[in-house]
Amino acid sequence: MSWIVGAGGFDGEADFETTGLDVSEDDSYLNGYAYLKIRDLGPVEITAGASVDSVTAPSGIIPPENSAMIPGEIDFSETKFNPKLGVSVYLPSKTTLRAAGYYRLSPSLGRIQSLEPTQIAGFNQLFDEPGGTRSLSYGIGVDQTFNAYLFGGLSALRRDLNIPSAYCTTGNDFTACQGQVADVIVHQDSTNDYLSAYFNAALGKYVAAGIEYTQEEYDFELAFTSSPLPFKDSIDREKLRPQVRMFLPNGFFAGASGTRYDEHVDQFDDLASSVRTTVDSSFWIADLLVGYKFPKRYGSVVLQAQNLGDREFGFYDRAVEETVIPARTITLRVNFTY
Repeated sequence: MSWIVGAGGFDGEADFETTGLDVSEDDSYLNGYAYLKIRDLGPVEITAGASVDSVTAPSGIIPPENSAMIPGEIDFSETKFNPKLGVSVYLPSKTTLRAAGYYRLSPSLGRIQSLEPTQIAGFNQLFDEPGGTRSLSYGIGVDQTFNAYLFGGLSALRRDLNIPSAYCTTGNDFTACQGQVADVIVHQDSTNDYLSAYFNAALGKYVAAGIEYTQEEYDFELAFTSSPLPFKDSIDREKLRPQVRMFLPNGFFAGASGTRYDEHVDQFDDLASSVRTTVDSSFWIADLLVGYKFPKRYGSVVLQAQNLGDREFGFYDRAVEETVIPARTITLRVNFTY
């Protein structure tokens, strides 16, 4: 039995300044958490915990995507108690069964740095999403060790979200809040489903290979898109990622991967019509990295190329967590530890 207890937070301000407009709002987050992990129940491991999160998000400064809304001085503040529960069962067949359910109140975008555990029974609980988003996540999974060299697994997660969004008091169904100042907060619901499967293999002492498949489905209330941009309320995304990695005893390492993206977005122009237009996007992206780990764990140097083939694509509704860029990107990163 073990405990993890902690607290954290930040207090800042978000500013938006342009010609004739200077808007600023508070941007703060405070949370305390406690997790109890029980391991003395034979093959069963239980994680029970809770957090108290208090968020003030500058919603008026970050209007919905493509809304053409003028940022306004309006924020969203809320404090919530968030229970969390996870169960893992380790069977003699080297099978692990997992299940979890948990609530969370998210801070503003880019503010998820925390020492709080990031996972409950192997399920991620930290997502980059609009500040003040209240989510209930629940999922099941299975992991299998086939032998000393082969591993695989499957998991499914559903997230029910309530998202505070900036809007205006005089919006309409056609131009929404185009050219108007954000002055009210409205709440939108979204249901996100995630399905993932993986298979990993050790190919000798220095090489590992794997393949991962993920499917994401987003069903949400209408985004506040301004005319003439189309409305959308559904996104389906699939990703297939094979990869191979090599680690040498002298500290050198390398990796190569290819990622296949398939996305389908339902769009429509007339709120009074049931006619939908599906926009599809399918493409492959190749990535490559080489690096070296310094002796005595003093750090590493990594040269990484993303979208190595300079693949261009006309449409890809990028998730916040993605880093897909329609151009070749090469980065050199040096890390030092002491």
